[in-house]
Amino acid sequence: MVKFFTAEDLEGYQEREFIELVGHPKSGKSYAILSLADAWQRLNPDRLVYILDTEDGIKKTWKHAFPSVKNIRYVHCANMDAVILTLDEVIGKLNPQDWLSIESLSRIWEFSQNLGYEAVTGMKKAEYLDKRMTDKKGPITPRPDQLWQVVKNAYQRNFIDVLVELPCHTLVTTTLGRVSPFESATRREVKASLGLNVAPDGDPRNPYYPDTVLLMTKEADGFWCSVLGDRGGENPGEQVRFKVENWYLDFISNCR
Repeated sequence: MVKFFTAEDLEGYQEREFIELVGHPKSGKSYAILSLADAWQRLNPDRLVYILDTEDGIKKTWKHAFPSVKNIRYVHCANMDAVILTLDEVIGKLNPQDWLSIESLSRIWEFSQNLGYEAVTGMKKAEYLDKRMTDKKGPITPRPDQLWQVVKNAYQRNFIDVLVELPCHTLVTTTLGRVSPFESATRREVKASLGLNVAPDGDPRNPYYPDTVLLMTKEADGFWCSVLGDRGGENPGEQVRFKVENWYLDFISNCR
């Protein structure tokens, strides 16, 4: 028989955060991840923040701005195989009060495409496209169904579906891209729903998955954060904007 979730079950319902930070490069996304770890060390000293970094840029900020933060478990992943293997290992270690932070989704989308091109053509995407431009005969043209089956399986089934089902809190980041004249209908829909005039890089459906989507900006007086959507707030449609000192503590005080 189906076990229905009812209003009476809400009292014991254990919420988890699933947050996406979007913003241009250097807008404070990596800083936000480290400030989360700093705050979590004070609030839950026995719990950890796992960071899966696709860009290898967090370590420098960690060393210079947050050297006293000891609760981080950091891994740099340079391709999709490393992402999938790392996730598989981390899942067995996660506590419900841990955080998993992913930096950044746009790179993982690129990794997934590279995996698809390598599986179908034997070359990474950039190498394949370059060869198409320079070689008159050109390399083998991948069949779209074969290519996107590999890409979708890597990104959706082995990554996004795993994140959605994680038992812990999750924070992911992605950058904002330039407007393209060939923009897909899905990407236009995402932009309209978030009130953005630029699109998050990577899979255009990314902002649909998290419960909370936040925009990071760097301004003359420091970093600022704007709430684009938040299922976890008392007023989901409310527009909230706050200056960032410690991103997590500021988020909690303004949105929770």
